[in-house]
Amino acid sequence: MFNSKSGVKAMITRMIKLGKTRLVFNPYGGKMAEIPHRKGKLFKIQYTVNWVDPSPCAAKNFTNQARKLYSYMAPFVS
Repeated sequence: MFNSKSGVKAMITRMIKLGKTRLVFNPYGGKMAEIPHRKGKLFKIQYTVNWVDPSPCAAKNFTNQARKLYSYMAPFVS
């Protein structure tokens, strides 16, 4: 799904719907592929969310956003 334009669009739509979630893709390959535990991996995905409200309610809300994005992506990553 995520190797197509429609798949990427679906992922971005989900991120917008959730709120402040972001993804960072770290490409692997080249010299990185020479490291045994990274061999065969195309990239690493970091799931992030940032906020300034110090309340526990905000922390719970934004942490849940990141968890929902992670769950959404689970079928498409190893």
